[in-house]
Amino acid sequence: MSKIAISILSGGLDSCVSTACAINEGYKVIALHFNYSQRTEQRELQAFNEICKFYNIEKLVVDMDFFKQIGGSSLTDMSLEIPKDELGKNGKLPNTYVPFRNGIFYSIAAAVAQRFNASAIYTGLVSEDSSNYPDTTLDFVEKTSSFIKEGSGEDIKIITPLIKLKKSEIVKLGMSLKAPLELSYSCYDSNNLACGKCESCQLRLKGFSEAGFNDLIKYQ
Repeated sequence: MSKIAISILSGGLDSCVSTACAINEGYKVIALHFNYSQRTEQRELQAFNEICKFYNIEKLVVDMDFFKQIGGSSLTDMSLEIPKDELGKNGKLPNTYVPFRNGIFYSIAAAVAQRFNASAIYTGLVSEDSSNYPDTTLDFVEKTSSFIKEGSGEDIKIITPLIKLKKSEIVKLGMSLKAPLELSYSCYDSNNLACGKCESCQLRLKGFSEAGFNDLIKYQ
């Protein structure tokens, strides 16, 4: 019987490489995507579908709108502006943080894992070279893994192959695994061409530049 992993695949660079890691490790991957009323929901879903088609993997899309109702994040609240040209941690929680999003995603992923008898949840979580989000730390992942084990009664592991890597290292890893990075999309703000100015775009561009590769997606 093949081993099964649920890969949380937003369609972004990190989740694309994380999915490639799961496949490279011999897992039968079921890709899990969340539509949560984010600004770039349409474009992220396109990237998700294209990556799934590239790998010919099973996919599942979960729709939810309560993050929009909760508010407080510029990713889901159109009245808030996406920060531009602000790269680097400054000790402040950026307004792109969606309250407890990863915790909720992992809980749903655990339910999907139980349904499909999966032993692992792969996520493109990054803490080394990313925003100052409280739900992206290794400590958070370890405690969430314990919570899932206690709540499910099964040893479902959260695997974070990228968590200690810088963006340039993630790009290099993706290239070595022949991941379809050109199909991924990282922008926080635009459903058309990537803005190139939000933190996610800047980290991506910086990562490709430092890794010595061209980013093949189009920017404004």
